[in-house]
Amino acid sequence: MVGIAPAPGQKVHAFLWRGGVLRDLGTLPGGDGFSWAYGVNGSDQAVGLATVAGGQTDHRNRAVLFENGVAVDLNTRVVNLPASVSLYSANAISDSGVIVGNGCVLPCNPFGFTGNAFMLVPL
Repeated sequence: MVGIAPAPGQKVHAFLWRGGVLRDLGTLPGGDGFSWAYGVNGSDQAVGLATVAGGQTDHRNRAVLFENGVAVDLNTRVVNLPASVSLYSANAISDSGVIVGNGCVLPCNPFGFTGNAFMLVPL
C-alpha cells in the first residue's frame, strides 16, 4: 500500500507500507519537501508526484518513480520529451514497469482538471 504521511517541517512525504513497516519514500533532490505516492507494483517500485522549489505555479509538480530509495523525476527519463510538455503525476505502475499518469502542454494547471494521459513503457 502507498500514500502520504506527515514529515518534519509541516510537509507530507510519499510512503510505502509493507509487512507492518511504514517506509518514507522521500522527495526529489532539491525539491521543496512534498511528495505523494499513488501506485506500487510487486517489486516495490512506487509512482506519484513530488513538487520542486520555485518555478511557475503550473509547473511545480513532477511525475516521479520511487525506486531503491530514490525519487526520480520522470520528465528526465523520457527520450525526446518536448520542453513544452510536463509530466505532472504518475498514477499507476505495472509489474513490468509500465507507468500511466497525467501530463500537459505548458502553461497548464494540473489542479484545473486539464491535461492529457500518458503511458511510459520501459525499453
